Formats: sequence, structure tokens, C-alpha cells
Amino acid sequence: MSLIAQRTTQADDGARIAYEVRHEPGARPAILALHGVLVGTSNWVHQMLRLPQFHWIAPFFRGHGNSAPAGEHPTIERAAYDALAVLDAEDVEQAVVIGNSLGATVALALGLLRPERVRGLLLVEPSVPALLSDRGGDRLSAAARQARVFLAEGKVDEALDLFLTPRLGADWPNKVGRRRLAEWRHNVLSTPGVLKTSDPA
Repeated sequence: MSLIAQRTTQADDGARIAYEVRHEPGARPAILALHGVLVGTSNWVHQMLRLPQFHWIAPFFRGHGNSAPAGEHPTIERAAYDALAVLDAEDVEQAVVIGNSLGATVALALGLLRPERVRGLLLVEPSVPALLSDRGGDRLSAAARQARVFLAEGKVDEALDLFLTPRLGADWPNKVGRRRLAEWRHNVLSTPGVLKTSDPA
């Protein structure tokens, strides 16, 4: 039997939201763990395995994992409401919400939209586009345009290079495990739309 269960629920608009959960008897409080742009729940698997005293809930954003496609214009608010649907599916009234990168931005939005559902926030490198300089915004727009070109040509690794080389170096494929690399290759297909709301670097 796996320690981490894979589940799905429906958002208020009917879209499928996939998530992983670890809930040992008596484990609490609930922790809603929100991932970054290219990653999914692998962002949190080590914590979920090593900290069984917490009720872990880790959703996949749209366009990631087995969740519905992100669509052309994903929003931070939509991702926050999707996270609420997951909490509802798990019958959790309130959770400590942790997030990294895009996940931190969604966690902040969730805290602002529904503060009564948030016991606490832990934000790691939130991506807040409004705080970017004009140059930073231009960089994201150019990267999103180039990613669309690469993806239309089937050049998934080239699209990944746009986001990972500045952060991890040109040898990034050699620095990550097979699961993470497969996850990034799958999830990069959602990044051009997501880049309008988040900075993956």
C-alpha cells in the first residue's frame, strides 16, 4: 500500500483537479502544499514521506500532473479556488498553506480570498509579477513567446532551457532525477499561459 494516495476532484467549473494526499490516523494539522510552475507534487514528496504527523494535501495546478489543461488564460485566483475545491474534497475546513514560486503566489491569494480557510502561510519565493521591473516583465513576455514557438515545433527540451538554464546551468538535465525531468517535460506544455501570472525563475 502506498503512503501517498492519488485522488481527483472537480473544481466549481467542472474541471478535474488531481492531487496527492498522505493522512495517517490522527495526523494534523492539514498542510496544503502548492507547487511551482514546472514541478508538481514532487516538490513536496520528501516532506510528505518524512513528516507523517501532518495531514498532507498536494494538488496539481491545471496543466500539471493529471489535472485539466490550464487553458489560454490561467489566473492565480482560479488556482486558489481549485485549491479550495481540494480542501473541500478532503473535508478540511482550515489548513496551513505552504507554497513555492507559483504555489507561494497562489497561497497568498488563497489567504486573501478566503482567510478563514487558512491557519497560516509559508511562502517560499513567491512570484509576484506586479513587483517585476519593466525589464523583468519584458523578459517573461519574450520567454513565453519563444516557449510557444519551441512547443509548436515539438522542442520540449528547448522550451525547458529557457527557464532552467538561468537557474540551474546548461547541464540541468544531468542535475535532476528521472521523475522530476519527466514531470518538467510534461508540465512545460502549460507554461506559456502560466507565465502571464508567474515567474518560474
